[in-house]
Amino acid sequence: MLTFNFYFFFKKAFILMITLTSIALIQGKGQGHPSTFKLSGLPNLFGISVYSFMCHHSLPSLITPFREKKHLYSILLLDYCLIFSFYILLSFTGIFTFPHIQKLYTLNFQESE
Repeated sequence: MLTFNFYFFFKKAFILMITLTSIALIQGKGQGHPSTFKLSGLPNLFGISVYSFMCHHSLPSLITPFREKKHLYSILLLDYCLIFSFYILLSFTGIFTFPHIQKLYTLNFQESE
């Protein structure tokens, strides 16, 4: 039951963060001016890539419940495309809304003093 409730909380928080940053961008309150490329950020990219790759260890638990594996690749492709699009949307709205992104993304939504 805890997992089920956590899922709905996470989904609502995820959508709320995208909505709040989108509203700020539409109102012209975006303060983010991301740089094109920084060589010094390459180690961070490597760390994030390794973290993202770790989701693949969950594939067997996603595949096992399917009896008919005929449409499995299509379903997984759709799933990964949906996840990718949400993370891209979350990332781009965040980098163009905030002048500096905190290490923990939710800290960007605190009231400024």
